[in-house]
Amino acid sequence: MSKLHGGGMTARDVSIAESWAVIDRPHSVSVEFRTMQVVIGLFIAMFGAVFQSSTPGEADDILAQLSKIRLDKNQIYTVRDLTIRRDVLTLALNRGAIAFLEPINGKVTGAVFIGSGEIVAIPPDPIEKQQMYKFTGTPILNEAFQSAVFRFTDNTYEEIRKEISQHAQEDVSADDVAQFDSWTSSTGDGGTALDLRLVADFLEPAPKPLFFVELKGDKTGSFNVGFDIRAAEEVAIFQVREIGNTTVADVWGSFNQRSEARNPESTAHENKSPVDILAYEFDGTAGPENKVDAKLTIRIKPRMDGARVWNFDLSPSLRIASIFTDAAERVPFYQYAKANTVTVIFPRPLKLDQELTLRLTYAGEVIGQGPWYPSQSQQIIPSLNSNFPLPSGGSASVVEYAGHKVAPASYHDQWLVEGLRRYLAAMPIEPNDPAGTQLRTLLNDAREELKPIEGAGPIWLGSRLVSSVSPNAYPAVYGKGVWIIHMLRMILRQDGPNPDAKFLAMLKEFTEMYSGNAASTWDFKHVAEKYAEKNLDWFFDQWVFATGLPSYSVEYKVESSGNGFTIEGTITQTGVPDGFVMPVPLYADGEYLGRVQVDDSEGQFRFRLNKKPERVVMDPEMTILTATAK
Repeated sequence: MSKLHGGGMTARDVSIAESWAVIDRPHSVSVEFRTMQVVIGLFIAMFGAVFQSSTPGEADDILAQLSKIRLDKNQIYTVRDLTIRRDVLTLALNRGAIAFLEPINGKVTGAVFIGSGEIVAIPPDPIEKQQMYKFTGTPILNEAFQSAVFRFTDNTYEEIRKEISQHAQEDVSADDVAQFDSWTSSTGDGGTALDLRLVADFLEPAPKPLFFVELKGDKTGSFNVGFDIRAAEEVAIFQVREIGNTTVADVWGSFNQRSEARNPESTAHENKSPVDILAYEFDGTAGPENKVDAKLTIRIKPRMDGARVWNFDLSPSLRIASIFTDAAERVPFYQYAKANTVTVIFPRPLKLDQELTLRLTYAGEVIGQGPWYPSQSQQIIPSLNSNFPLPSGGSASVVEYAGHKVAPASYHDQWLVEGLRRYLAAMPIEPNDPAGTQLRTLLNDAREELKPIEGAGPIWLGSRLVSSVSPNAYPAVYGKGVWIIHMLRMILRQDGPNPDAKFLAMLKEFTEMYSGNAASTWDFKHVAEKYAEKNLDWFFDQWVFATGLPSYSVEYKVESSGNGFTIEGTITQTGVPDGFVMPVPLYADGEYLGRVQVDDSEGQFRFRLNKKPERVVMDPEMTILTATAK
């Protein structure tokens, strides 16, 4: 791959890039974040890439070597009872042979193992355990494998060689060597995306190592595990599958390393991109059928010293012609044919906080919700100015309220922004719609769309809900999100002329506090708790971090009691996990009686009335998301 003239890749070249890249969702949802997600190579490995211009000399040399890399026949060893541990990943090479790749600039970056092995990985929390069970049938990954392809920039080579040297070495037979023949001729073919990830660790001074393995499991087939310090969620376990003509990535697990996973709030705003995008200035034309011919000036600010490789998102239907600095220096880049990813290699190391202006020329058609300008997940919202009408679709995911824009801190918070945006769009109609018909329609439609897909997983998982098991599950994110906002509004309601005063004050404070920035689920929860004047752990645990749509039924009896009546009965709850708690409002002939605390499966109640009720109903005002419409 001298001078990096791209080329197609095979499914076996799945790889890790700077961060887990977003999946092209079949429902055309715009997702610009790159925190969780499956590796750029998940898709690029299948779709191929086209390199647009030569890289700087040292990068070109490294990439050329990586593209031609082969197994080193002088480094084939028998191994027995060798264990490799990376955070929650434990790989045991029980018995077999291992062949290392040829060194690049003196460093070995991979190996192939053939034999008997086993991998164990324990997800850190119930959500990740649930997802592991969804795809493998067990909450803990424990899978035997027959072969493993390793790529790494950490000390894996030194670690394995040390283990080998401490044991009596068995002779490597001709048969041992022969089984690697098919790997020898193909190891370096087409791995452009992986090569670009590896080259970052060669070019940049700060060590941010990668450990990535493709395993051939006995029961599950081929799947991949990775531990990448450059990723916001360092651990990833996934499987690439072909469903018809579509490549689907099933994310079995994606989470922070063990030292961070215990407190997800502490990493909610983690941003490992090497740069922040500060501003966009567009010049160009917008034609019919959403076509654009754009000249974009983009101002970026490095977040670290020494960065050389940067990935951003852009719809593949928009093709970049060139990237230059404001000093007219050409910037090399890769653009992938069917993935929303562009990889840039800067001519020289970036300097912390030293702003840089890039000028991009690109053109094409804006299709669906794919990003139509360079985008990434970050914690600030860039300014945007344009001299031509902006295309419809593909815009950044933000919610705007009272002139303040807020973005999601990560894919985990997409429910919040999308739910708020849809809910607030219905609220202004209410003064002219006293019966709340528009809002009821929104809520009922959301319920109906949600019911068949709600079990795909907690909406905290965002776009990860989409998989080969649940390909159409993304609407659960905003459908349930709408209802969560509505239920919080009902919790904050109070008697008086302005029952929504607390809710509106909460929205005002939240959007002002995070105006122009990203907000997390935790940020929103803290503001909601301030106005609710109570802890809302129970609410978020049930509705955001878990699954379940409750159904309620009521049984009661009415008896005379002195000069009035007593109504006594039970509300039964089904369709939710054990421990699900909800206060259910109860009405008699339109008169509010109170809220009945329903714990686990049922809740008891007893109320006194002045007259005998003819009808007792639960939640006629639709304050709770249930499986059936009111």
